[in-house]
Order: sequence, then structure tokens, then C-alpha cells
Amino acid sequence: MAYPNGSQAPMTASHATDSRFDSLPEDEGVAYQKQVKVDDLTALHEFWNWDGYWVENLVFCNEDSARFDDTELEAFVRAHIPVKENTCATVKRSESGYTFVNFDHFTLNDD
Repeated sequence: MAYPNGSQAPMTASHATDSRFDSLPEDEGVAYQKQVKVDDLTALHEFWNWDGYWVENLVFCNEDSARFDDTELEAFVRAHIPVKENTCATVKRSESGYTFVNFDHFTLNDD
């Protein structure tokens, strides 16, 4: 499956839905969202669009991502997802029960 940034993500679509993501607030900026398995963790894979500026992210439940510190979680994502070289990734752990790993910021005009 190809995504807006042209990557072919080596993660598998999760056929079972994890109800822990049901309380994640909806946002109109989300253009794509699919539950996936990344190694042994379930996550939501998302693409966000703000006025032509795209951000790709993975959303994990805090209880699953707790075994990693932020640096380890970023390395885990980079090891399993084709993140563009020289792109920064950010990790945000929210009190709402979710950990967001944002990466691959781009516009559709980027090479």
C-alpha cells in the first residue's frame, strides 16, 4: 500500500479493532486512519493535513508504549516504519491515555 508520502509501510493492517482507541477524539485534520500492528504493538496509523502540510503519525496506547522512553520509542518506530532520512520525529505522551509519534512532515510538492 502506498501512502501520500510515497512510502510502502511494512506494517500489517489489524483486522481486529482495539476498542482502547474508541475514546481517541476525532479531528477533522485526519485524512487517513487505520489500525495497524507494528511488531507486537497495536497502533493507529494516521496522516494529518493542515493547509497542504502533511504529518504522518502513529498513536499508541500509553500502557503499550510505557516500556519505552521517548528516545527508544522513536528508534522503535524508525526500525519498523520507513521514516524519511533527516526528518525529525516527536513523541508526545498525553494524559488522555495515548502516545503520539509524529514523523515525515511534508507537502505534496516535496521530493
